[in-house]
Amino acid sequence: MNKSIFVTFAGGLLSAILTFMVNVVAAKYLVVAEFNQLAVFINATVILSAIFEFGLSSSLIVIYKKKDKHHCEMLASMAIVGMIGIFILLLPVVYYYWGINSVLCAFASLLMTVHKVLNIFNQIDEAWGRYSFNNVLSNAVKLGFVTTAVIVYPTNVIYALMGLTVAYIVSIVYIISGRYISLSFPHKNYYFKDDLPVIFKLYLVTAIVALLMRVDVIIIDGMGFNAANYFVASTLCMLIPLLNSSVMAVLVKVGIQNVQKKQKIFFIAFIILGYLICSKWVLSLLYGNTYESAANIMYILTIAFSVGLYFTDKESVLYHQSNNRLLYLKITQLLVMIVSSYPLITYLGEIGMAYAVLLSRLVGWLYLITICENEKKI
Repeated sequence: MNKSIFVTFAGGLLSAILTFMVNVVAAKYLVVAEFNQLAVFINATVILSAIFEFGLSSSLIVIYKKKDKHHCEMLASMAIVGMIGIFILLLPVVYYYWGINSVLCAFASLLMTVHKVLNIFNQIDEAWGRYSFNNVLSNAVKLGFVTTAVIVYPTNVIYALMGLTVAYIVSIVYIISGRYISLSFPHKNYYFKDDLPVIFKLYLVTAIVALLMRVDVIIIDGMGFNAANYFVASTLCMLIPLLNSSVMAVLVKVGIQNVQKKQKIFFIAFIILGYLICSKWVLSLLYGNTYESAANIMYILTIAFSVGLYFTDKESVLYHQSNNRLLYLKITQLLVMIVSSYPLITYLGEIGMAYAVLLSRLVGWLYLITICENEKKI
């Protein structure tokens, strides 16, 4: 277990650094308006990917525990074919109403989904080295393509979007070439009806989590504000939940990892203090004076993301339970964030979105604390 966490943590750290570097390079070379478009594209891609996958990446782990790997491979094969079919059907409509950038966004979302579904089998096999390497490879290729695109074409974001898309193709080809997965289609009288309740529930959770993490930039852009400063701040702070998700991948697979409360609190305090001290210096070093106002946004998001680490194991428990408490938690957080974002952004600008995110997290933490206290009384 300790080795699993170390490998996954190391892979998550490297993936986070590479993802971070993609955004840093893009912000440094793209003009602000084009970088704003890239920010919207990246966040929309993650949200659409969560919708495309229908909760499959999370569901396969749960279904595997009840059935077997071959069953999961057949389910994944059917799902991937379905995703491709939906994309082909929607392609003319997306192009007609929203243009080539939206087509690229939908295609990148499809590729991201296929990559996640295929890589989840490494998680099922507990091959944490392969699981982490595939994520690192994808982000490394992204960095290479995007860096080339933004240096050569700093005033046209479409080439960076193409680079992101190609990166997923390379990663998918690599995973398939490893032959650790045997995609196959079910024979007659083979049914997946029993899997649907699990898939649907985790689909809702996955989609809502994606919205919680990524819809903020789209909301800011949709309200007519430039989301570039906020995206820069959230990119730096996103290192925290990215590392958290790496540990969660292990916790969801094998159960709860006992970590002492004092260790968690010390780690969280260390992160918050580090961000408070280094934020302005890091922004100046990476971006010069272009995005210096992002520091104030970073302070708020740091608290929102880092304190959430304290509740990682508690959310892991909810993933294993058959009730709907995790779903209720995420729906509540999403509603609080969306409803509060409009007045806060209207009066405070971009930083208002950061306060909305923090408010939604506070509601979630209170919910989890309440659950834990009630269980102690039973």
